[in-house]
Amino acid sequence: MAETGNKKVIFVTITMGGGGSERAISILAEHFVKMGLQVTILMIAGNDIAYQLNEKIEVRQVGNSSNGSLKERLKRISSMRKVFRDNKNANIIAMGTVASIFTLLADFGLTNNVIISERNNPNRINGKPYSKKMKMIRDFLYKRADYCVFQTEDAKDYFPNFPKEKARVIPNSISPDMPSPYEGERTKEIVTAGRLIPEKNQKMLLSAFAEFLRTHQEYALRIFGSGELEQELKQYAKELGIESKTEFIPFTSRLHDEMKKSGIYVSTSNGEGISNAILEAMAMGIPTIATDCPIGGSKMCIDTGNNGILIPVGDVNALVEALNKIAGDGQYAKRLSQNAVLVRERFSEENIVKMWEELLE
Repeated sequence: MAETGNKKVIFVTITMGGGGSERAISILAEHFVKMGLQVTILMIAGNDIAYQLNEKIEVRQVGNSSNGSLKERLKRISSMRKVFRDNKNANIIAMGTVASIFTLLADFGLTNNVIISERNNPNRINGKPYSKKMKMIRDFLYKRADYCVFQTEDAKDYFPNFPKEKARVIPNSISPDMPSPYEGERTKEIVTAGRLIPEKNQKMLLSAFAEFLRTHQEYALRIFGSGELEQELKQYAKELGIESKTEFIPFTSRLHDEMKKSGIYVSTSNGEGISNAILEAMAMGIPTIATDCPIGGSKMCIDTGNNGILIPVGDVNALVEALNKIAGDGQYAKRLSQNAVLVRERFSEENIVKMWEELLE
C-alpha cells in the first residue's frame, strides 16, 4: 500500500476499553496512520479508552450502552450510518461480533468495503450461548461482508457456509515495544490478566490456587483486570481463605512491567480467540498455562511440555497439577520460558500487519 492517497479506514468497536480486540485496533490504527491513511475509531457503546492512541487518529463516540433498548439501538445504527455515508470510500473494519452486526446493519445499501472480524468463540456472545434466532441473524448478516477475518482455522471452519474466498485467518500480533524476556530469578507469583467476566472463569483459578497453596505457601496470586464479577471473585477468595494471598489490580498501562518477572501466567478462559495476554506473557518468557478452549487460539500458541501447558476447560485438578509441575521443577520451567519467547517472531507485529495490508489492498 505504498500509494495511499486519501484512503480512509474506520474501525468499529464497542469501546476502546482494556480488551484484546481494542488492543488489536490500537496496533493497526497506529500502523495505518504511519502509512499515511486517515484513521477513525468509532466507539458505538461508550467512551472508555484504555490505550494511548496517536493524536492523528480520530476517535468518535456514536452511542452508549443500550441496556436492551430498541430505541437506543436504532439511534446507534442511524449515527453509524451517517458516518459511513459521509465516508463512502472508507474501508470499515468491525472488531467483534456485536460491532460487526451493527456495522452490517448500518451499512446496508451503502458502498463501503466492510471487513468484519470474529474475535471469540462463535458459539457464544457476551459469555452466553447464542439463541437460534440470534445465530441465524448473525450468519445471514456476515455473508454481506466483503471479508471476514477469523483468528484461527477452527473459527473459520465453524462457518462452513461462509464463502471461502471471503474468509481470512489473521491472528493477533505481539507489540515490538514488549519488554525483553526477563532472565533473572522469577518471583513466586502467579499472574493473570483479563476482564472479570464469566467467560474468563477466574473462579477456576482461585479454586486451583487455594489447593496449590497447601504445598506452596510462598506463592501469591495477582489478578489484573476489572469487570462485573470483581466483588463476587473477591468474596470467593475470602471464602477460600486465600484473601491475604490474592491481589486484585485494575488494568494499568504498566501491566508488562508489573508482570515480566512473574513465575507463572495462567489463563482459565472458557473461550478465546488468540489471547493477547497469553501471547504477551509467553513473549516475556513467563511459563504459561492455558485452557485448551474454543476457538483454538491457545493451541495455536502452545505446544504442551515445549513452550507452555494446555489443560482442559474447567479442569481445576489439571490446573493444580500444572502449577505444581512448574513450581516444583526449575529446569522444566526454564525450558518452557526459553521456548515461549519464540512467539515473538511468529506473531510479530510486522508479520500480522502485513496480512491486514494485503487484505485492504
